[in-house]
Amino acid sequence: MLPCPPCVNHHHHHRARADANSDAEALESKLNDRDATVSKRDAELVESKRRIEKFTEKTREGMQSALNSLMKK
Repeated sequence: MLPCPPCVNHHHHHRARADANSDAEALESKLNDRDATVSKRDAELVESKRRIEKFTEKTREGMQSALNSLMKK
């Protein structure tokens, strides 16, 4: 890192840089949390779709079975 150029309020300059670093770290943490939430929701969505497909298949099989029973009569 290059040294700071001389300035009138040198101490304030370093505090502002520290605040910016703190803000960047907070933002990174927030983004990581958001990424984790998105990954969790994606997994939940995949599982929901799998359950719906399974339910739909069983419903279709049940309806086909009922139709076959009616057609035999």
